[in-house]
Amino acid sequence: MGELLLKEGAGQTWDASNGWHGDSIADFKITDNWAGYSIGFDQSMTNGEYDKFVVDIVHTRLAESFLGSRGDRDLRNEYNKLDSSEYIKKSIDGNSISHFFIDNVQTVDNTLSASLSQPTGYYSAFGRVQGNTIKADSPFFTSYGSGSSKFRLMTFLLKNGETIDGGSFGADGNWSGFPSPNRDAPWKEHQATPGLDFLEKPLDYLISDGCIVNTDANQLIITKNLSDWKVFPQFNMGTVIHEDWSALRGYYGH
Repeated sequence: MGELLLKEGAGQTWDASNGWHGDSIADFKITDNWAGYSIGFDQSMTNGEYDKFVVDIVHTRLAESFLGSRGDRDLRNEYNKLDSSEYIKKSIDGNSISHFFIDNVQTVDNTLSASLSQPTGYYSAFGRVQGNTIKADSPFFTSYGSGSSKFRLMTFLLKNGETIDGGSFGADGNWSGFPSPNRDAPWKEHQATPGLDFLEKPLDYLISDGCIVNTDANQLIITKNLSDWKVFPQFNMGTVIHEDWSALRGYYGH
């Protein structure tokens, strides 16, 4: 029905480079640079047009989180889930429509492994740390809604990002470099507890192998709020991680 109205009622034509175009009144225009974003449509209307929206995610990483990334189990448990996130629903003019905050987030790779004595990657302020950690102030996308054989709750695929060791992951969330340094699983945002135990035995700490990890309760809240915003599966949300050095300023040269 929408295509029929565009073709017959508004005199629009379609091509891959311009989308629907024709009569300037009916052109679909984006006023800010939302390249790569998905665009949703609210139920409400303004001046006869459905209100359109995008979603941004801003993660705030406390610099102390890197202390849990040095291959020490005690440090991992002490400097755990220190980060936070803000989810922002915006009009395509860039104005905030709605938002919510989440605490207890893990954005730093703190996996313990056989190579924990020599973690990959180097972060100058803290010595050697796990290199799968997503780079700060380097935008990427979070794609809403995907299944996982490992986690009971919905997971979100992370796309087109960079890691602190100079690596990157592509549109499928997988390592883009060659040769692959054993990175055979995509970067995701997911709950803490794998399997079916998240209701009975939730983990009290968050373990990340480069992914963004939420408590089980917070993953439920995020999924519900995004669903309430009418975000649909494979919806791309602009994402960035900012680092907060305020508590350590002066100690590590920042």
